[in-house]
Amino acid sequence: EPDGLTPRAHAALREPGGLIPGAHAALREPPPDVDDAAAAARARHVWERSGPALRTVALLRAGRIAVAPAGVRRTPTYARDFAQRLCELLAQECDGVFNMAGPTIIGRLAQTRMLARTFDCEPDLVRDGPLGPLPPNTALCDRRASFVLGRPGVDPFGGLRLMRGQLERLLGSASPPSAPRTPEVLPLVGQS
Repeated sequence: EPDGLTPRAHAALREPGGLIPGAHAALREPPPDVDDAAAAARARHVWERSGPALRTVALLRAGRIAVAPAGVRRTPTYARDFAQRLCELLAQECDGVFNMAGPTIIGRLAQTRMLARTFDCEPDLVRDGPLGPLPPNTALCDRRASFVLGRPGVDPFGGLRLMRGQLERLLGSASPPSAPRTPEVLPLVGQS
């Protein structure tokens, strides 16, 4: 392909759910002399640069504890769905303020345990932790956007399943190549 993306990457771009952030580097066709070590390095690049969610999965798969505050409520939003819904609002020439958020308000602890289950990790490794600097409620209501678009956003579990499916399509696995270097406990306070 002229842009350097693999045919599998182009297919993923056309599918619902598309690509996850940080995955673009892993989609480039390797040079002809690339060996398995280079392919493993590309996979590590995706896992290490795809945000707190995948770093938390890698940590849990290494048997380490992740800490998330139960008292923080939020509305997880699947990025690809957010972008699609924003484009739909723009196409309808909507004006005004729209909260673009997922349809479900969920606690940070419950969300992190859901992440663990989605990626076949042990949910008991996710523990309640302090609130830290975050306000207890960062949730948004997207009723107006859902009404105008005629549908709610992707729910948190659906978004995590889509994220896992993207990894499996793009890398052939939803498992990190190796656990990143992290402290024994990863506090999730303040990370999005």
